[in-house]
Amino acid sequence: MVRNLTVGKGIGIGFGVMLAALAAVVVLALAGIGGTADRAQKVIDGQALEASLAQRELDHLEWLGQVGALLTDGSVTELAAEAGDHRCAFGKWLYSDARREAEGKVEALAPLLKQIEAPHRELHESAVRMSEAHRQADAALPGLIVARQVEQLSWAGLVRDGIVGNAASLADLPDPARCGLCKWLAGERGVRTRAGGGEAFGKAWDALAASHAKLHDSARKLGQTYAQVHPGLEQTLTVHLRAHRSWVDQLGEATIAGQADLGVATDPPTCAYGALLTSKQWAEYSKRCPALHEALTASRAPHEKLHESATRIAAALAKGPAGRAEAERIFERDALPALGRFGECVHASIAAERKLVEARRQALQLYNEVMLPLLTENVRLLDQMKLASESGLEGIGRAEAVFASQTMPKARTVQALLREARRRAHHGATTSETVQAAASDARRNVAAVAAVGIVASIAIAVGILLRALRRMAPGPSAGAEEAAAAAEQVSSVGQALARRAAEQAGGLHRVARDLPALADSRPADDEAKCEPQPDTSALTTGARAFSPLRDRLARWRNKAREEQAAPALTPSDRQKRG
Repeated sequence: MVRNLTVGKGIGIGFGVMLAALAAVVVLALAGIGGTADRAQKVIDGQALEASLAQRELDHLEWLGQVGALLTDGSVTELAAEAGDHRCAFGKWLYSDARREAEGKVEALAPLLKQIEAPHRELHESAVRMSEAHRQADAALPGLIVARQVEQLSWAGLVRDGIVGNAASLADLPDPARCGLCKWLAGERGVRTRAGGGEAFGKAWDALAASHAKLHDSARKLGQTYAQVHPGLEQTLTVHLRAHRSWVDQLGEATIAGQADLGVATDPPTCAYGALLTSKQWAEYSKRCPALHEALTASRAPHEKLHESATRIAAALAKGPAGRAEAERIFERDALPALGRFGECVHASIAAERKLVEARRQALQLYNEVMLPLLTENVRLLDQMKLASESGLEGIGRAEAVFASQTMPKARTVQALLREARRRAHHGATTSETVQAAASDARRNVAAVAAVGIVASIAIAVGILLRALRRMAPGPSAGAEEAAAAAEQVSSVGQALARRAAEQAGGLHRVARDLPALADSRPADDEAKCEPQPDTSALTTGARAFSPLRDRLARWRNKAREEQAAPALTPSDRQKRG
């Protein structure tokens, strides 16, 4: 059958083999591109899944940071993290359709995510227990409260020492602006401490604020009541008054006896009271107490007049018996009234001093009966606040114990499971290396089919040439030349198709190489627009190359038929035609 095969049929079979090889190349190229695109999409899905699991891990760490802030941040007074394990960011993902989609993409995630549920739930339960045990407290608060107690006692001691020590004034002692406890109660730190101190601490705080305000009111009243006294002044004035009364009695006896030598001091500055009026001590008394200054100043005139009357009496008695009546008249009209007025001034001075003494007594009574009880109450309330703050520190200790023994171990377990989930997602999904391997396989298959097509084309061309030569020998060489030209044409067409197939294989390799980068950059919605389209340029090139070949083969077949139909020529006829 092969021997009877004509040249035209051989050429047709050769064309068929080449077209089949080209079709096989196109099919393999399309299949390779499609498979590579599918694997690239799986790479995108795998990377998205791994990124999603990484985000879940970050959500978990952020939640844990919010829980830890309750212990480390003094401004945080209550748990800010979500307590429900279904309501936190990770829990919402864990119990959503997104989790089921992830398990569908990577089946190895299903048992791992199921394993996470229990420790994740226990993690949230431990956070709730920690929040219940926690009490907002400042580690330095007990020491601060003790310092406030010491300040209160020191301040009360200053007030007491001022009263007992006869201080010049107590007006500056009760100033709230300089009181450390007042500053703390009204300051920003105190407000934060009150807000986070708990119920017992808050009640003691409010009671202390009210009691301390009353303490300052009583101190203010005490400062207004208190007056500095002049120790011994009343006794001194009484002695001087008695001395001047004795002086007047002695003056009266000398007048009655008619003695010119009176035996008393007649110069005011030389007596003890006169010396007092000109001393620095009298200036200090006058400066501190206006009433005392007024009374002592008023006594100066009658005191001088009293001594002046003694001088006049001595002068009258010096005249002898005739002067006794004048002396007695001076004694009665001048000396005795001056003594009376002097006594009144001295008594006014004593009364002013007694008022100062009474004011000091009232201030001391106010201190003992009002201030001390309020001070005692303040110290007691500060003790309550100290106990409450120490209790809060115990609550912090319990919360820290829960955090260390329960929360952190569960957090580490969840964290480890999430890392394992990421690892499984990374290994379970298609990687870029897999895509490149598939592209290499497709390129190898296309190259193999192209090589087979080239070899088959060459073999068919050689076969056609040899058969044509056998049929034509020993006749004219025109048919052989035509057959050789046809075989050469077939061979060139096969080589052109082989080159085109090799170009398609190279293009497929470049597409496979660039797909991972393209998969990261192009949007998912544009995938349909970017599907690879079959390249038919090789078929077009082959068809254009076959057109002149078909014409030449048709002419060659017609000539061969004519020669077969003509009668056989003798050697002489052939020589004539030649």
